[in-house]
Amino acid sequence: MKYRFTLSIVLLFFITCGSFTSFAQEQEYYQLKTYTIKNDTQENMVDHYLKNAYLPALKRMGINNIGVFKVIPGKFTISNKIYLLIPFQSLAEFNKLEAMLAVDKTHLSAGDEYINATHDNKPYERISSVLLRAFSDMPKMKPSTVDGPRANRVYELRSYEGPTEAMYRRKVDMFNEGGEVKLFEN
Repeated sequence: MKYRFTLSIVLLFFITCGSFTSFAQEQEYYQLKTYTIKNDTQENMVDHYLKNAYLPALKRMGINNIGVFKVIPGKFTISNKIYLLIPFQSLAEFNKLEAMLAVDKTHLSAGDEYINATHDNKPYERISSVLLRAFSDMPKMKPSTVDGPRANRVYELRSYEGPTEAMYRRKVDMFNEGGEVKLFEN
């Protein structure tokens, strides 16, 4: 049985990698991994690895609420990306992930085809990874309160850029002190 998570784009308005304020409440960190694939064979290899090896290994490590998303293919959209959002309670938890995966025998066995793929049968074209930190006004990820089947939900990923660091910090402040986090919750 093939699983399929869908999205239009993931809304992660509550995360950033550049705020310099100290916080009373511990903030989560997030790794956003993006797999670029070129065909159904690669998609199936990544899907199988995530479902049967990687996600179960993360859960054994106590990492929960992991999101796997795909773009909903449309008239003008080619779905060639798989997005994986992994929450971490600390940078230490993020730092130990690869070492723990390397010795997890169940992960290595279940993911063998993916892990040991050859160059002429590679499971993806590219993986990019971004490390993010939660906003001070939303230091922990909150589950969606939307009802209905997960497969029918639509998420949005927003990326904000600033031409200078000062302008970037003002944008982050807009979410925290400016009340944007509460606006999105409403």
